[in-house]
Amino acid sequence: MRALVYVRLSDWRGEEDPSLSPQGQEEAGRAYCKSKGWDVVDVVRDLDQSGSDKGLGLSRPGIKELRTYYGKADAVVFKRLDRLARDVADFGALMKEARANGMALVSINEGVDMTTDQGEFFATIVMAFAQMESRMIAARVKDGRREQRTARRWGGGFTPWGYESAPNPDGPGRVLIVKKDEAEILKECAARVVRGESLYSIGQDLVRRGVPGKRSGTWDATKIKRIVTSPASVGVMMHGKEPLRDELGLPVRAWPAALDPDLQAQARAALKPGKKSGQVKRQKAARLLSGLIVCPSCRRSLALKSVRGVVQYACSSRARGLACAGGVSVRAESAESEVERRLLLKIGSWRRLLDVAREVAPDREALRDIEQALGEIGMAFQEPTADVPALVARRDALLQMRENLGVTEPVHETVESSTTVREEWDHGDVIDRQKLLQEYVRRVTVRPSQGRRGFSPDRIVIEWGEFLTIDQPEHGLIGEGFWITSDDPETLRRIQEPPQRAEGSLTV
Repeated sequence: MRALVYVRLSDWRGEEDPSLSPQGQEEAGRAYCKSKGWDVVDVVRDLDQSGSDKGLGLSRPGIKELRTYYGKADAVVFKRLDRLARDVADFGALMKEARANGMALVSINEGVDMTTDQGEFFATIVMAFAQMESRMIAARVKDGRREQRTARRWGGGFTPWGYESAPNPDGPGRVLIVKKDEAEILKECAARVVRGESLYSIGQDLVRRGVPGKRSGTWDATKIKRIVTSPASVGVMMHGKEPLRDELGLPVRAWPAALDPDLQAQARAALKPGKKSGQVKRQKAARLLSGLIVCPSCRRSLALKSVRGVVQYACSSRARGLACAGGVSVRAESAESEVERRLLLKIGSWRRLLDVAREVAPDREALRDIEQALGEIGMAFQEPTADVPALVARRDALLQMRENLGVTEPVHETVESSTTVREEWDHGDVIDRQKLLQEYVRRVTVRPSQGRRGFSPDRIVIEWGEFLTIDQPEHGLIGEGFWITSDDPETLRRIQEPPQRAEGSLTV
């Protein structure tokens, strides 16, 4: 006789009986078939699938696969009746369907022969008790959720990223509090997503920096997306993978937000399908200093040219018939290396500041929750069994709450990342470095060579941006209001000497 072993386990029930583990069910099924002398043709598994009306009923993946064995197997063997279904109607329908297709249903624990009328009757009675048990479990879960919402207590398990559990100051149990170091990483990841950086590159950067994960030291795109978009990151109490909701259908915010809700909303928008993070159209940059390096005489940008295979920045004004007192040229690689050296010496250890534009409301997250709840109510109205008066009351209450919320003008917020200028420079390509350079450098001027052979660093004059006028007393003074980050005493001594000036610029 050909037999099929069926296995089902539902995380929704939170079952902890080891005998009902997938492996335990399969071993029991194989042992039963062996004792009967039956051949096991296959094992069908329905994992993370509820057998009650909370699940997919007879549309579960495993049941669909089971049906493909009609005519190929003579019996389907399972550990208990409630493994096959927890609803009497579903069980009865499947039992008749299997019999019509020549397949017997065999339950190991109950020892029921469902090929007879008496066996079917007994199995139906057992299933009625299983259905009642399922509904009692659902009621207990519902009561547990209500108690959890009221008490605002942490239910245990793995804490969300950005939080740690602590004793409840207002009573028994534990609550979640913000874990500052993880919250900073969370804020950084969200800000980088908003800027358009790919999830993969963010994860690789965290691994390179040795940032430990919650359960392991690895980071990938999926994990970055999960912590950035999770409702738990903004203080919403979760039950499994779903947020707990109050009587109006609004998410219960039980903890302080580890991530600013507005920043999370922007990150979610950046991660929407069709707007993939990191896939920003990039323009080709010929060289690092293209558009930044200029001639000291005509103040026009230097063009690129190749002289005997050596790429140079050179003034092309005269060649184009434009006025220029004296054109200059410099080897591109030498000029770029000198600018890079000075930039990283000056601000390489500074942390990057990210400018995030956002619209702010007095309670923006509440406004988003209300809009989502109103959308769900609109869908509920279409259900045949909808409780219309209750839905109308909820809708009116939510509309009144929304009316009481006002929106302010968009604001810009500066968010400090944990990445330094040097780290971003080292991991960027030419385009990334050029954008970074444009933030801190206004212009690069090349002095004439004055007949000297070879490259001389003092030919490069850098006009720094206004950002360097900020007061940072922990760093070394290098000029009138200009500061530099350096821990090297010799460097500080050298740069504190009177700076050389040319055409109103500062040379370091």
